[in-house]
Amino acid sequence: IGAGKRDSDLADNDIFINRHAKVIRWLRKLPWIRGIYYSGGTVHGSHLLKKDLDLFIVAHSCRIWLLYTLLKGFALVVRKRSILCFNYLVDESALVIHHQRDLYTAHQLACLQTALPGSDMPEPLHYNQWVYDLFPNLEKAKPVPVEKRDVSSSWWYWMNLTVMGLWTGWWSRKGLKNRQGGILWDFHRIKLHTRDHRPFVYKKYQALLQDVKLRILASNRQMASSAYKYSQTRDPGTVVTFAINGEKEREPK
Repeated sequence: IGAGKRDSDLADNDIFINRHAKVIRWLRKLPWIRGIYYSGGTVHGSHLLKKDLDLFIVAHSCRIWLLYTLLKGFALVVRKRSILCFNYLVDESALVIHHQRDLYTAHQLACLQTALPGSDMPEPLHYNQWVYDLFPNLEKAKPVPVEKRDVSSSWWYWMNLTVMGLWTGWWSRKGLKNRQGGILWDFHRIKLHTRDHRPFVYKKYQALLQDVKLRILASNRQMASSAYKYSQTRDPGTVVTFAINGEKEREPK
C-alpha cells in the first residue's frame, strides 16, 4: 500500500471514529466496564469488508457475560448494531492472553488504543510481556500481575455462569464452535471473530516476506557480480574488501 493511500485511510478512519464519539461516551456510562480499547481495523484504517468500531473491552470480574448482554441491548437501543463490534471481551482477572500467542495477536495487543482516557486501568500490554519476545523493539511496558480472587461463592459468579450457558447454548445451535478459527469463549473471555482475518493477513505477510527475501538475494547477487568485475580490473598492488553495505575499502597488499 502506498504512503498516500495509507495516510488517506487513516484520515478517513479518524473521521469515522469522531462521527461516533457520542456513542462511545454513552458506552462509557454502562456498568461493569473497566476498559474500552479500539482494535483491529479501527486502529489501522484497514477495514476489509465494512467500516465498524472494533472494540476490545475489559469487564469487572464475574461480569463479562452480563456485560456482553448489556452491550448487545445497548447497540440495539441506539441502533448501532452494524457499527459497534464487541468482538473481544475479557474480565479483569483474565487479561493475560493465552489463546493464539503469535505475531497476529501480539500486533493486535501492541496497537490497542484506549477509548477511556484517564482510566486507572493498566493497558492490556502490561499484562502480556510475551509480546516483547515477538516485537523486541517495542517500548516495554512495566509488567503488572493479575490479581486472583476466589469468587466461586459470589452471587455474581452464578449469575454470570447462567447467562454464559444461555448464550453459548444458542451459539452452538447456530453452528458456532468454540476454539475454532477466531472464536473462543469461557467463563472469563468472549472472542467472536466470526470473520477471521488471520489467514488472509498471514498469507499477505508471507508474500511480502518472500518478496523481501528475493530482493535481498538479488541485491547480494548484484554486489557479488560487481565485486567480481572490479577484481578483474583492479590494480594488482591492492587488495579489495567489500563491507556489508556495499562500500569498497582499499588496503595496501
